[in-house]
Amino acid sequence: MKVNATPPLFTGHTEREGGLLPNTNPAAHACWYYARLAMLSLERYDEGRALVDDPEIEIRLESLAWSVSDFYGLDNPGEFLAFIRLVKKEAQRCALPWDERIEDPKRLPIRRRKVYTDEAERETFNATNRWPNTKRD
Repeated sequence: MKVNATPPLFTGHTEREGGLLPNTNPAAHACWYYARLAMLSLERYDEGRALVDDPEIEIRLESLAWSVSDFYGLDNPGEFLAFIRLVKKEAQRCALPWDERIEDPKRLPIRRRKVYTDEAERETFNATNRWPNTKRD
């Protein structure tokens, strides 16, 4: 099976449609795509709705930035991060949420350790979420 994925261009946010993004610059559209994905990830993380129930949850925005860069055929995230201020203004114009943490994906991973209410909850979690063939401490 061959999958042909074409990076999206967000025409509703271009100058032609009254937005702020350049009409055909793929780096600007990559920046918008990265910002929306990063915001979604951070919103889920902050609300405690991570995709997996992991005792140590972390978000690596730098990995996301590199993935978006590859998807759009750019050499590195710096090419699209040059548009981050413009994307921020467009998000504000559209009354979309914005988190300053997405502006610098090279920050250390954003982490939060799962807080257990008591030792029994910790033991239950550890007993049910082990890698196969691991010895119990």
